[in-house]
Amino acid sequence: MPAGNATEDMALLGQHGRFPDPSVADATGALTYRSGYVSQRLELVLSQCQTDDEIDRELRDDFEVHRRSANRYMNQYLDCLRRVCEERSRHVYEINDDFEVEAPATMELAAREPDSGVTREQWRLKISRDCLTRDLLAMQETLEVLKGRADRSPRKSALPISAVSFSTGALSLMLWRSSHPVGAVSLVLANAAAAACCYYSSEVQKWRRVEQIMHYQENIQALQRRLSRGEVDEWNRKDLTEYRLNW
Repeated sequence: MPAGNATEDMALLGQHGRFPDPSVADATGALTYRSGYVSQRLELVLSQCQTDDEIDRELRDDFEVHRRSANRYMNQYLDCLRRVCEERSRHVYEINDDFEVEAPATMELAAREPDSGVTREQWRLKISRDCLTRDLLAMQETLEVLKGRADRSPRKSALPISAVSFSTGALSLMLWRSSHPVGAVSLVLANAAAAACCYYSSEVQKWRRVEQIMHYQENIQALQRRLSRGEVDEWNRKDLTEYRLNW
């Protein structure tokens, strides 16, 4: 039995193999995540945006699109993996014609070749895995851009705080000159407290976003490693449903 096939069997049974699947390396070896790298796909998305809010919205939408796609291919991969293992266990190959993923013509011909040793279901398994790998990579790229923007994003509350501070300062000066020093001091203190609350609220929100992004990045990287080693199993089926950008 080929090494890749044995690895898939062990993944389904929860007995994780430690040998890389060569078919993964052939198909997805070029799909390597690089920190700080902005892909042409994201450059095109960013070039069509006019404001920072539009950029953030498009990036969140891009992440959600690939998350849903990855979740769909995760389900297809696990379902197909189970069918492939069932085929081997009873030595009877059954083809599910309702499977949604369409293989290229060359793959279909190879699957029909009696001497190829690869069934159509096995090709579908490989296609689902490759598509899942690409979606996970796209999610990582988008998260990296979002994290970079969150780290250096200007504070949106800075302009309102400056405007309020200027108005409060002018009013305090008027009260001071009109023999109301106590009121002027109270107004200045209240303004300082409000400015501090706005500042720290903005910083906490920024920190929470960065922490969420980094948490997702670590989990997706772990899932990518498991997928490359053929260790993804039923325990991972619901993983991608949890990765939502709720801000």
